[in-house]
Amino acid sequence: MLKKILFLILPLNFICLLSICQTDSLFYEDFIDNTNNWNLVNNENLSSSIKKGKLTIKGKVDNTANAIWRPFYIDQDMDFTIVISIAQYGGETYSPFGIIWGANGWDSFYSFMINSSYSYAIYRIRNNKQHIIEDWEYSEALYPKYFFNELKIEKKEGYLLFYINNSIVYSMEYKTMYGIDFGIVLNDRSKVKVEFLKLKYHPLKELVSDPITDYDLKNVLIKTDSLQPLISPV
Repeated sequence: MLKKILFLILPLNFICLLSICQTDSLFYEDFIDNTNNWNLVNNENLSSSIKKGKLTIKGKVDNTANAIWRPFYIDQDMDFTIVISIAQYGGETYSPFGIIWGANGWDSFYSFMINSSYSYAIYRIRNNKQHIIEDWEYSEALYPKYFFNELKIEKKEGYLLFYINNSIVYSMEYKTMYGIDFGIVLNDRSKVKVEFLKLKYHPLKELVSDPITDYDLKNVLIKTDSLQPLISPV
């Protein structure tokens, strides 16, 4: 049986804009407090809080996707890395959670999702139409419920590489982002915790000394876009 994931459009109330300088400087969020102004909420759909070095997000409605948002400007002419450490602490193991980046609200975005049934998916929404990049795929790199998984997205020499716990799971040609919005997303009545988020640019010396390898390139899969609804295996 397949479980369809629906989207609920939420108002975006951004408080400030983080402008990352064009160096290898690292933005590091450890969730000690809300100095970086995440859009925390507590309503009929979602609750979120920052306590004891963790961002906790809890969904309150089935068959619904919700997100905690924050804008991040990323210079797309630079190579960069986004890393997040996230774990599921409540809900069904098939309920997806993960990150949205390069978004223009819910209308257009890219997303890297996982679940506690050891599966991941990569997709994009463009003008409210869904396009599957990588449909739900089993990965031995994933950890189970209550364990933190490190998701990494790396733009490198014209490619976008996806990692789970330091294992590359997918790669594709880099596509232009739609906007500056970044979201941590979950589905259904599930609960996730986030322990850190890192964003950085790659310095030139790193690009020269650590080029893309044949191992990276052999997993480049450029697939025809699909308009199938996003689903998660039970």
